[in-house]
Amino acid sequence: MAAGCGGSSSSSSGGSGGGGGGGGTVKVAAINWAEGPVKDLGDAENNGIQLAFDEQNAKGGVQGKKIVLKRYDEGYAADTFIPSARKAIADGNVALIGGQEVAACSAIVQVARTKNVPVIASVCGSAGKTMDGYDRSILMRVPGEGGLTALGQWIADQGYKKVQFIGADTAFDRLTIDMFKKVFQKKGGITFANPIFAPFSSANNRVQITKAVASKPDLLYMGIFGHDIVVNGVKDARAAGYKGPIVINEAAFLQPEADALGADGNNVYGSTGWVNDPSHESATAKKFATDFKAKFGTDAEWLAENGYTAGKALIAAMDLAKSTDPNKFGPELRKIKIQTVNGDPVTIGPDGNRIAKNWYLLKSTNGKIGLGATLPLTCQASC
Repeated sequence: MAAGCGGSSSSSSGGSGGGGGGGGTVKVAAINWAEGPVKDLGDAENNGIQLAFDEQNAKGGVQGKKIVLKRYDEGYAADTFIPSARKAIADGNVALIGGQEVAACSAIVQVARTKNVPVIASVCGSAGKTMDGYDRSILMRVPGEGGLTALGQWIADQGYKKVQFIGADTAFDRLTIDMFKKVFQKKGGITFANPIFAPFSSANNRVQITKAVASKPDLLYMGIFGHDIVVNGVKDARAAGYKGPIVINEAAFLQPEADALGADGNNVYGSTGWVNDPSHESATAKKFATDFKAKFGTDAEWLAENGYTAGKALIAAMDLAKSTDPNKFGPELRKIKIQTVNGDPVTIGPDGNRIAKNWYLLKSTNGKIGLGATLPLTCQASC
């Protein structure tokens, strides 16, 4: 991965408190993208966690203590996210929530286990790499093996014969390629070879995208993140003459990207673990979406909901333990019984990986994002 942000930086997001919860507060660290080209995704997750904590504090906090969130930068390489995890622990945070790339989550868990600090890995996708056998950690996102298999199956079912991958050479991109290969091999008759890699931090990958279009695919898969990177990537593909379907990396193609693309966004898809769809959402989801937008000025999407649910999970573990002591609530993380804002139960498997029912496909039509399809999660960690 290309290093996007050097060093370890942190910023307060809700006040400061005593180490380990002393003085009527309990401190929790969020480690996510706080700077750089995909800061908007980190903001969404961080704001979701903050909203969950704000709601709990309005009810009197956890075990009578105010829960305080402090943000640390994940960055885009180990020279940022490992020091950030270490600093978060040294600062007296009783738990860590975060990690938005597979390599970061695994490293954060490894750092935390040396001090027995509980971890809720938020977005990272690999079941095999994230938990690393640490029993005080859970993965809030459905393991990527499941979501990618569901997405790959949808692609195969559409009858595409040639799929071209272009993306950054990250751990998640490698996982995407591996899972797609497994699905496509079972389906048969799909050409999927020679992935094209472009710089993660580049705002314009025109040369590589032109090369991808020149391969004449039926479907173009862009494993890219960041508003400008996504918008420029789709525009470059259209400028190169590609008029076919494009699938964008999960949680990276949402309404702001559709707004910016307009008609160029037609036949562009994204995938997500939760969708704020008025046609089937629950009353709690409507309240969550309304409260989130009122507080932060942006629409709630999957990373926001995922952060919110992670915050709720941590609170639930503290309630089960009747304590904010990490040595007491850490072992309770895998026993939590909560629901998502849509009313679906959050079930944690014995290995710490979340089990869910569905993955969701988003589609843009004339600048408007809508639910394209609900994709059953036929596999979870072992696919």
